[in-house]
Amino acid sequence: MFPEGMGGLLIKKCYAVLLYLFCFGCFADALTLSADMKQTSLVGYAEILVEPQHEILFEQIITSDFASRFRPFSQAEVNRGITHQAVWLKFSIHNPSSRAIEWVLTPETSYIDNIDIYFTAGSSSQQATPNFSSRNTRAGASSDSWQHRRLSDYLAFSSRDIAYRLLNAKFVAQPGESSSFYVRLSSNTLETMNVQLFVEEKGAFKDRTLTEYFLFGIYFGLFTALALLTVILWSYTRSYSYKYYIYFLSYLVFNIVMWTSLNGFSFQYFWPDSPQVFNQSFHILYLCVAIFSFLFGRQLLNTRLLLPRVDKLLLGLIALYVLAVILRLFGVYELVLYISFFSLLSMAFQPVLGWLCYRKGNTYVLLYIVAWVPYGISLILSLISASSQWSAFGMGLIHLTQAAVLFECLMLILATLDKMRSTSSKLQRQAQLSKLDPLTNLGNRRHLSDHIAYLADLEEREGEYWLLLIDIDHFKQVNDRYGHATGDKVLVELAQILKNECRSVDVAIRWGGEEFIVLINVASQKMAYNIAERIRQTFMNSVSESGNQTFRHTLSIGMDELIFDSPDAFSVGLEGADKALYQAKNAGRNRVVSFADGVAK
Repeated sequence: MFPEGMGGLLIKKCYAVLLYLFCFGCFADALTLSADMKQTSLVGYAEILVEPQHEILFEQIITSDFASRFRPFSQAEVNRGITHQAVWLKFSIHNPSSRAIEWVLTPETSYIDNIDIYFTAGSSSQQATPNFSSRNTRAGASSDSWQHRRLSDYLAFSSRDIAYRLLNAKFVAQPGESSSFYVRLSSNTLETMNVQLFVEEKGAFKDRTLTEYFLFGIYFGLFTALALLTVILWSYTRSYSYKYYIYFLSYLVFNIVMWTSLNGFSFQYFWPDSPQVFNQSFHILYLCVAIFSFLFGRQLLNTRLLLPRVDKLLLGLIALYVLAVILRLFGVYELVLYISFFSLLSMAFQPVLGWLCYRKGNTYVLLYIVAWVPYGISLILSLISASSQWSAFGMGLIHLTQAAVLFECLMLILATLDKMRSTSSKLQRQAQLSKLDPLTNLGNRRHLSDHIAYLADLEEREGEYWLLLIDIDHFKQVNDRYGHATGDKVLVELAQILKNECRSVDVAIRWGGEEFIVLINVASQKMAYNIAERIRQTFMNSVSESGNQTFRHTLSIGMDELIFDSPDAFSVGLEGADKALYQAKNAGRNRVVSFADGVAK
């Protein structure tokens, strides 16, 4: 290229001077490398040019016609929103040290499909194309001065210089040398674009990524633990609706896959040789997350009964998202892109859905609201940041959203447990109510039957069990003379006497009509008789009122010992108590009669 001898040497030196003046006179201040250089953004060091609708070739971008079109690269330029346009960045790197420095260039996110890097001598890269062919270059910028690297998410993962979750290129900056760079960032389809690039010394890069992978490991480990906890809850609560667990577990799994894809891990670990799967699955994952979030929400909040109109709207959204998944599988792209972003935005209104159910009396949904509020807010901010140029926060909000979704899933599990507790308490209350007499609040026949079964299962029982069968004397006359309302009051008064006389080991129930049963645990027949006599006397001495009238009443009691020596012990004891009661009635009422040894006494 250059002639030999002193003349050739002089020409080479002049060429080097012209090259330096061209390259670095047109660039912003050079980014100075150091042996321990931490991750450094190109904001403030690079200049930016947004490609118009047609592609600009590298041969054109390095001409003087385009040099004036570049402007300083600021933080406000990082987010490009949803766009087809490619972006050019130009910057320079300087190594002032006396030894070569290895450094790494990486993007901030996995949203960029292609990164084309053009650079001059002073830096080198193993996979660069040397002597890059360039036409129509100005003097001092010959084609021999540029090399080319292409990074792409549409290449196998093994094509990357470093096995790292994001695109990367490794360079070696020679001692005391400077290099100029043109970088073109583009996507193959309409997509969210973030053009942040970082420069980092290789050793610092390894240290940072080691910590980064460790933290991500903890994050996805916690996610996996939540999924396993859901499976455990399912296995221990089989009576609960299986759809509930299927929806929530699917929501967790799709969240895990979505975030591993957004962070670049799915390409590295799941399908490193299938870049098409990695690049074409994002919107399907967004839609599936939204689908199962609403299916789960419907099940947890019971919107079908509490909010039937809203429930129909939710079913409509779910159907729309399912249709969008089908369309994406058949190759429809741009329409599905916007529907998938809308599906993520629609999830941000889950707290409103929870609040509407809370107003309907669903108190356990408070945890559901708490779960969705931070996630909903961060989701809205992240979507604004990712899909528009309104936000200058870059993609840092994505980490806030990731933390929020982990918190959300944990709170949803707590909401699940709260609903299970609430449902269990409700069932217990219903079971208790099913064993109570609604008028007297004493137990009923079911309650006594359960208690008898419990006693029959005991291997050892202390003392004796006596059955007191109680019947109010002439109760029909009370109803006929004073009315059924007064009769009910008399029943309630007797029930209160029984509650006062019974201990915690005793059971008092309303057997039916004006008949009551008390099952007592005592040391002897005499003690049982004394309790029965005390009940009789207390009731006899009490006075009931009906309007301005007062009246007294009496009762009769038949009692028999309950001996648990056969399966029909209760029937035998009840028969004996009934015979004793019959004897008490025949003997003039208002008395206690005990049935022992087959004889009423």
